[in-house]
Amino acid sequence: MDPVIANASSLLLAGVFAGAALHKWWHAAEFRGVLADYRVIPAEWVNASSRLLPVLEFGAALGLAVPGTAFHAAVLAVVLLLVYSMAITVNLLHGRRELDCGCGGPPQPLSAALLLRNAVLVVFACAVGADRIERPLGILDWGITLLAAAAGVLFYLIINQLLANSDSLKVLKRRHA
Repeated sequence: MDPVIANASSLLLAGVFAGAALHKWWHAAEFRGVLADYRVIPAEWVNASSRLLPVLEFGAALGLAVPGTAFHAAVLAVVLLLVYSMAITVNLLHGRRELDCGCGGPPQPLSAALLLRNAVLVVFACAVGADRIERPLGILDWGITLLAAAAGVLFYLIINQLLANSDSLKVLKRRHA
């Protein structure tokens, strides 16, 4: 794997996880409610879990931003994404689509699209951990890395907004059909 791809993937994931952690901290009571609504952990664990998850997300973000710890942080990111995906899947199987995903950003109903989004993020995490071609990185490489990571974060935010608006878009589509 070219180090530019691995580094851009690492910074992209760092941005995603930092944003999610900050949102959960800034909206702690709301996140606690979302976590309780999922009904996948005992009620007595909700408070502690609602505090622990953003810490783990922020730890993953920091670790992903530091080359020496990026691999371990990518593993943590994959574990978090798998846990979140399992919680979403359990609720989808129980027909509980109306729940907010709690991902950070605009409220999003649970959907298979969230599972696909998480799977794509896991692919980026795998790129962080892949064997890298050893080569010196120049200023152009770092510029491309930063631009690719920024574009990836913006694309992620756009996808999240589209997912949040999906129900409204379906209603508009039906009206104009």
